Amino acid sequence: MSKEETRDREEACLLFVGTRQDQKKKKVWLWYEIQKGENNGDPIAYDKGRERHYSGKNLATGASPGTIITIDQTPDKKSVFPGSFHIIGVWKCDDDVVSWRAKNRAVQGEIEHNQRVNAEVRRDVPDEYLEPFRLAYQRCKNRRQKTQLIAWVIEQIMRGS
Repeated sequence: MSKEETRDREEACLLFVGTRQDQKKKKVWLWYEIQKGENNGDPIAYDKGRERHYSGKNLATGASPGTIITIDQTPDKKSVFPGSFHIIGVWKCDDDVVSWRAKNRAVQGEIEHNQRVNAEVRRDVPDEYLEPFRLAYQRCKNRRQKTQLIAWVIEQIMRGS
């Protein structure tokens, strides 16, 4: 790394709090900036001004709440360099970690539920019901068979009215 590149970076120590949803219901990873000596087993004195929300999926996404990493970031603290992260430990206050993990599981469940609801809304039910008839039509060998199949489908539809 050149001297110019290191000037554009500074090291940050981040504590993973868990996944959350932003205002647009997008999944974000919530990190909290800490000082290296701050992990002494006492509960965290939470300050919203030290929160960092990242949407990039390559920033230690396998980390569980309570994981502490060091990572290079830009001086304005708006961007990080994902390839530079190193796991350095876990948060020592078990009460904090347990509450973060519980909140993380609840948010993950909500995200999965919203994804299922959105998939159900986008579902094209008539298209799903017609798929077997579409396949049967494609297997017809000639125009006469196709005509007979269409006539039979129409007859079945009209029988119900």
